[in-house]
Amino acid sequence: MLDRIIWHVTRCLFQLGLRAHFGPNSYKVIGYHSGRIALPNDKHEPFMKIVVKRLLAERQGAFIDVGVNIGQTFTKVLAIEKSRIYIGFEPQMSCCFNVDQFIRANHLSNSRIIPIALSNSNNLSLFMAKGQADECASLVSGRNSAQDGEYVQCRVGDEVLSEMKIDSIAAIKIDVEGAELQVIQGLRDTLRQLRPPVIFEVLPNFSGVVHRVRHDEITCDENRSTAKSLAKEFQQLNYALFQIDEHNGNEFPIDEFELDDIDNFKGTSFIARPKT
Repeated sequence: MLDRIIWHVTRCLFQLGLRAHFGPNSYKVIGYHSGRIALPNDKHEPFMKIVVKRLLAERQGAFIDVGVNIGQTFTKVLAIEKSRIYIGFEPQMSCCFNVDQFIRANHLSNSRIIPIALSNSNNLSLFMAKGQADECASLVSGRNSAQDGEYVQCRVGDEVLSEMKIDSIAAIKIDVEGAELQVIQGLRDTLRQLRPPVIFEVLPNFSGVVHRVRHDEITCDENRSTAKSLAKEFQQLNYALFQIDEHNGNEFPIDEFELDDIDNFKGTSFIARPKT
């Protein structure tokens, strides 16, 4: 409750002229709802800033963010390197509008957000979300307990990046709540040609933090099959898999995804790096 009060007060202060700070730079915030992007997000996956900083230091090119939500990763990129080309994809219209408003208010000409989902086909798909900025919103049936959804435009990532004439990519981050396989399948040509590292998420066969509850066996089998297919995709693309230590951002190699070991759970964040 206290956090929510602080967030609301902070968003009101933004409207009175308070500027948001990411790294060495300050930013204007216009609109109460757009203030979500500028709320302190140090507690949101702090290890991710370490990983992103490492990748941006390794490679030139654009940072591609698949699943922007309210801009949690976007602000990390701004804090590290404001001039870096940033391209985000987000099908939730309210999130997309708020991030776009922030970009326009601060004349961030190297940043843009596209209101579509990336996938392995061009179609309209039902997108399930609870509320206007649901971090667990998903295109995958059964991933979200929302009762109602809305149709969103899906595009093959290779085609979109080709149309945008993106010929250099520093890294791709994918956080799409179970639809990672479809995104990777739609980016095969990009990964073959440009060889960017890919940050992504694989969820385990249980939920909860303090008390972990295993999913039903049908869901577990589906998750294992998807994870196996995802590992095979990267193998065929000649990528090596690493798990990210969510305490310090370090990477350690893995051969496959472990979804069932509750006692030795190490996190949901991974990175695929090109072998050559």
